[in-house]
Amino acid sequence: MKKTLFCIAAIAVAAVSCQKEVPAPETSAGTTDIKAFAEAVSTKVALTEDGTSHNMKASWETTDVIIGFKADGTAFQFAVTAVDPTTGKATLSQTTGTAFTDGDKVYAIYNPGKTSADISESSLKVDFSKQTADVVPLLMFANATVAGGTVSFQFENAASIVGVNAPVYPGELTDGKKVIKVTLSGPTIVSAGTVCVEGGKLVFKADAPKNFIEKSVSLEAAASGAGFTTDPVYIVAPAGPIAKLSVLDNKSGFFEYTIGKSAEAGKYYDIKGKTFTKVDLPTNTTIAAGGVEWAQANLGGKASTDAGDIYRWSDYRIIYTNKTSSTITGDEGHPNGFKDIVGEIYCTSVEEGTTNSTYSKYNETGLSLDPVDDVVMLTYPGSGWRMPAADEFKALANLKNDSNYTVNKNPNGTCSLQYVRNSDGASVLLRGNHPCSKSTAGLDMAINMGRYWTSSSTSDPAKGYAAQYFKITISGGSASGGTGTGVQKRYFGYAIRPVKPVAAE
Repeated sequence: MKKTLFCIAAIAVAAVSCQKEVPAPETSAGTTDIKAFAEAVSTKVALTEDGTSHNMKASWETTDVIIGFKADGTAFQFAVTAVDPTTGKATLSQTTGTAFTDGDKVYAIYNPGKTSADISESSLKVDFSKQTADVVPLLMFANATVAGGTVSFQFENAASIVGVNAPVYPGELTDGKKVIKVTLSGPTIVSAGTVCVEGGKLVFKADAPKNFIEKSVSLEAAASGAGFTTDPVYIVAPAGPIAKLSVLDNKSGFFEYTIGKSAEAGKYYDIKGKTFTKVDLPTNTTIAAGGVEWAQANLGGKASTDAGDIYRWSDYRIIYTNKTSSTITGDEGHPNGFKDIVGEIYCTSVEEGTTNSTYSKYNETGLSLDPVDDVVMLTYPGSGWRMPAADEFKALANLKNDSNYTVNKNPNGTCSLQYVRNSDGASVLLRGNHPCSKSTAGLDMAINMGRYWTSSSTSDPAKGYAAQYFKITISGGSASGGTGTGVQKRYFGYAIRPVKPVAAE
C-alpha cells in the first residue's frame, strides 16, 4: 500500500487484555475456493492544526498481504493479485487452505510484515516501537461476512496518524549533515498492543505506556524550508494526545517540534511546514564510569556549577514556579511542592504524614525506570542520554581509587565533589545545595548536602517501595560521601545528571 505521509501519534491508556470470543463450531467443512476482494481504501478525513481538512490517500498493490481469522479462530491469508485501475478494488487470492462457508464472520487485518502465522488464539500482537527505514507500519481492519461464496473487505484505518509534511529546519542542518534518527516521544506514549475481537468486531488493545517510537533513517539534509526526501512513517493506535517529534542528525544536532494536540480515532492529523527548533544536547565530559559517559551539567543547567532543575522520582514535570538557593515555590497544581499526592504515578493512596506510600508502579526492588518515566529520555528522545542507575553512580564514586583520577572536595567553595582525570583535566562535578524536602516550615533547599536521583528502585521498611539516590554531604567546609546510595520516598525533589552509554568502537 503506497503512502506519502510522515506520520506520528501518541496516547495515554492503561494496559488491557483481549478476551477471546469463541462461537459455536461450524456445521459445514466449507470450501477453500472463495472469491475475495478488498474495496478501494477510503480517503480519510484529516484534522490539521488550523482546522482545515486534508486527504490521506492510499492504493492497493500486488505485494500487499491481508491476514485475519474466522469467528472460530481459524487463520487465513490473502494476497492481492490484481488492482482495478479505475475503481481501486483489489482481487484477492487465498494463500492458505482455510475453508469458508456462507454466513462465516471473518476479521481481516492489514499490517505490513505480518503473516497468518503471526495470529494466535484469535489475536495479533503488533509493536511499532522500533521501525525499520523501509517498512511503512500501518494498521487497518475489516469486518465482513461470507455470502454467495464471496467475501468483500472494506478496510478502515484503525489508528490515529499524524503526518509531518515538509518540515522546516534551521540552517544548522545544511553543510552535508544527514537526518539519522526520528523519534516520537511523550510521557504517555503507547506503541504496542493486541488486535482481537471485542463486541463482534476487531479492536486494538494497547499495552501500558512504555516505549518511544523511533526510526533510523539516512536522509540528506536539505536547505532550510525543504522537506524529507523520503517518508518515515509513525503510527500508534488508538487515538490520544500527541507529544513531540525529535530529529537527530549525523553531527549530533538535535531538533524538535512540540505538537500538543490530540488525534481523533482513525483520522489523520496534518502538521505541514512547521519549524523545528534546535535544542542543545548535554555536553559530554568524555569521562566514562560504569559503562556510561557523564554529562557536564545537571538537567536544566548549562554550567557544571548550575543547580539545574529538580524532580520527583519517575516524574517528568517541573512542579514549581520559583527556586532559590534556599526555598521553592510550588506551582498551582502542587502548592505544597514535593509531597505525596494521591493519584499521581508514584502514589496511589496515602494520607499525609503516614509512613508508607502506596505506589502505582515499580513496586519491587531492583527495577529500573521505563523510558516513559525517565525525564532525561523524555527531554532528549532518541539521543541516547538517560538517567544513571545506582551502580553507575557507584562506579563514578569508585574513581577515587583510580590513580588516573583525582577527587576534589568542595572545589572553589562550590559545595561539590569533583572527579578529575589527571591526563587532560576533564572532570565530573557533582553539585551540592539542591535537594528539596517538605518540612513543617514549608519547602526547603538543604544547604549541606547534594542528592541525585538514580533510575533504580528499591525498598525500605520505613519507606515502603522507594528509590535510590546518590548523595554528597557538606561538613566542615569540605564535601564527603559520594561512595554509595541512599533510599528515599519518591516524592522528594533531587537533581538529575544525564549519562549516555559508551559508544561501541
